[in-house]
Amino acid sequence: MKKGIIIVLLSVILSLIVVFVYNKITAPNVAYVDLGKLYSEFSLKKELEQKYKQTSELRKNILDSLRLQIQIKSKNSALKKNEKDQAELNLLKEQYYYKEQQFTEDNRVLSEKYNEQVLNQMNQYVMDFSKDKAYDFVFGANSSGSLMYASSAYDITEQVTNYINEKYQGVKK
Repeated sequence: MKKGIIIVLLSVILSLIVVFVYNKITAPNVAYVDLGKLYSEFSLKKELEQKYKQTSELRKNILDSLRLQIQIKSKNSALKKNEKDQAELNLLKEQYYYKEQQFTEDNRVLSEKYNEQVLNQMNQYVMDFSKDKAYDFVFGANSSGSLMYASSAYDITEQVTNYINEKYQGVKK
């Protein structure tokens, strides 16, 4: 009787060990990344941010120079009160407002371009890192639930697409 209990106990213990080892071996390798910290500490982002500041400052200097010309012309035309000076002042004001709008739009486009460049490169590097370190999933921690990388073995997109399309076709009928 004692031998039977010992054999059952050893079988249970051995089974638990096998299950534990199997789960450890087959469990996906999962990690997460703090996206805010990763983004703000990415060297490419810092470099492009510096380039953006330089470009923006250069544009600001051009506008400041035009603004100064307008102020000088405005004082001169107020003293002389002739039509030629007034026309030149109006032309300078038009140039200033045009440049200001152009620079504002150019700065917006440049900022978007740099941001997209940073994000694309960052995502590629996260994917490369994940593959090199054998991670199956890398989640982006930014409270949006985004996923930075996933092994294709865990991709169920096709099955989910079929499911939701079948559900949608059922609703349309």
